[in-house]
Amino acid sequence: MPRKPAQKQAQKQDSDPFSASQASSQSDDFAHELIAAVEEKIRAKNSQKRKGTERKFLCTLESDLENSMNASKGVVKKLELRRTQVLERFALEYAIQDDAIRKVRVQMMEEHRSLVGILSQERVETASFMQEIESMQTRALAKIARGCQEDHEAALRFLDLAPDPN
Repeated sequence: MPRKPAQKQAQKQDSDPFSASQASSQSDDFAHELIAAVEEKIRAKNSQKRKGTERKFLCTLESDLENSMNASKGVVKKLELRRTQVLERFALEYAIQDDAIRKVRVQMMEEHRSLVGILSQERVETASFMQEIESMQTRALAKIARGCQEDHEAALRFLDLAPDPN
């Protein structure tokens, strides 16, 4: 039977026009407050979802960035290793070529020293030989001059033109 007091209240509200508009106004306010509260809850829930989505996106982005950085570090390490290997190989090949060039230069210098020694010896021998030739030529010329003188004297004697050396 509790419905009877509610019916009485409804009848009171129906009989009083001011009270009906007031009740309507209160119910509109309540409806607006309820709608506002629901909207606020929806906004809060959407905000939470958005924040959750943003957090998830940021976590995924951070993870992707970290993975990319790790991959980049790996690539950089590989490049540094490759560069080091190339430089070491270059240094080794350069050293080998430099040693070969140095060996050829040493051989050339030894050959040059040998040739300079041979040339010096040849000069000394040539100078000595030239002196010997000059001395032989001088003796030969002296013999030729003596021979010519003897022939001249013999020819004069033959012709009796010259005094007798005896």
